[in-house]
Amino acid sequence: MSRLLVVGLVCGIVWGAVAAVVFAAMFRGFMTAPGDAGLPLSIVLVGLYLPFLLAAGLETAAGRPSPSFGEIIGVTVASGAGLGLLGSAAIALVQRLTRNARGRS
Repeated sequence: MSRLLVVGLVCGIVWGAVAAVVFAAMFRGFMTAPGDAGLPLSIVLVGLYLPFLLAAGLETAAGRPSPSFGEIIGVTVASGAGLGLLGSAAIALVQRLTRNARGRS
């Protein structure tokens, strides 16, 4: 189970790094914003930079409405790591519950 959590953490860090790159590209005008893109592409873009949205929400909730660029990138990568860890923990929990349910029947 701990190996699954480590894999989730690493995947989350990669997701956070991808979110940071996508945000930076949108911020500099190299990529279109989800509102300007078509429907299928906008869903993919929002999924890609979901850790950034979480990071922006955390910064705002902490009372820091305009963090520096480096700080928001760091919080984005950390948010991706947290989301990856939550996802892998949920997968581990479901696996354990299904294993226990199969053992009882």
